[in-house]
Amino acid sequence: MKKNFVHVIILLTILTTLCVLTGCKSDNEENLLNDKIESELLYLDSKILSMANTLNNISFQNNKITTKSVELEKQSSSTTEGDEDSGGESSSSGKGGTSDSGTSASKGQGTGGEENSINIYEIDKNLILNSRNKEIDWDLLKGEIENLYSTWGTISLDLKQSNVNEEDIQSFSKELDTTTKSIQENNKATTLSSLTNLYSLVTNYKSNVLTDENKKNIMLTKECVLKAYSAVETDNWDEVKNQTEQAKEHFSKVIDNKENSNINSFNIDKTNALLEEMSSSLELKDKDIFYIKYRNLMQELDVF
Repeated sequence: MKKNFVHVIILLTILTTLCVLTGCKSDNEENLLNDKIESELLYLDSKILSMANTLNNISFQNNKITTKSVELEKQSSSTTEGDEDSGGESSSSGKGGTSDSGTSASKGQGTGGEENSINIYEIDKNLILNSRNKEIDWDLLKGEIENLYSTWGTISLDLKQSNVNEEDIQSFSKELDTTTKSIQENNKATTLSSLTNLYSLVTNYKSNVLTDENKKNIMLTKECVLKAYSAVETDNWDEVKNQTEQAKEHFSKVIDNKENSNINSFNIDKTNALLEEMSSSLELKDKDIFYIKYRNLMQELDVF
């Protein structure tokens, strides 16, 4: 009897150990999956936001360096030497903004060793007031939307494993098709609207993964700011104001929890100030001023 009891105890110990180990493994796998999904959703967040900004030639980078090769006309050796002694530094203004330029040290050579080309490096300043009237780079957007199709297949499978609603996952696939059609038609307003819908779906997926309340409220703030940005395109200033107020409401929860947060308080205060600036400028109903405020705010929200 005693021997049987000992056997039972040993068996229960083994079963308990197996259950504990299996449970730990399951929890670890779930954490790894959530971390992977969070990274994937961050990728979608960045790509969709970048595409939306492209529609108004808005960039979060202050400067862009470009190069171009310029053919040199045949000149006498004395003229060439005079040109080289003059320095080679110049300043010019481009169509999309102001730019500074200079010549490179390396030059191409033609037959007989004559120098016949020179590389010019230009620094284009991404100024909204100068660049917004430039043509939209639809070819770039077509490439970006195709890349989203490539990555979405893997991301959707991971979301299913994380028990995200199947209908919500299918909604992204359908909206992706709608966005593609709008881009094919070069329709700015519907493209921006569809990209905003895609971003809202990503926000919804994030809410299933994120546990940090501050991160959730920052995410919701960005969603509302993007919706305001989309509404500006159709001159729906009432909706712009509505979405801005919702953004302020979400971010106020981050401010209230500032003392218990690991987020830098300076970034929180700066973001709040930029949000208030954007809100106070809405009475002007000026698109360019809004876009300047929008860019500054979104740049700061990207820091979190």
